[in-house]
Amino acid sequence: VLKVISQGKVKLTILTNNCPALRKSEIKYYAILAKTGVYHYSGNNIELGTARAKYYRACTLATIDAGDSDIIRSMPEQTGEKQTMRKEDIPIILEVYWRFTEQSA
Repeated sequence: VLKVISQGKVKLTILTNNCPALRKSEIKYYAILAKTGVYHYSGNNIELGTARAKYYRACTLATIDAGDSDIIRSMPEQTGEKQTMRKEDIPIILEVYWRFTEQSA
């Protein structure tokens, strides 16, 4: 995730509530440099991995291409404050992510 953020390819980064503090601060730092959005998912890494229909944990999720969805434009702009994403918002973002990964596979 850090490599892709530093390359400026990421449109939106999602962090779980139990992401390690050092990793969280690194991602936030690189996201500020790349001027991308960082959102805090209220669930843990197991829930995020399960929402992706994968059998492993994921503490971060980076969206590279939103496709034809307006999900990133509909998110509030990053103001430097902690922004919390509701659990109901994750399936929409993951649908965009799955669409992108299917196209690039």
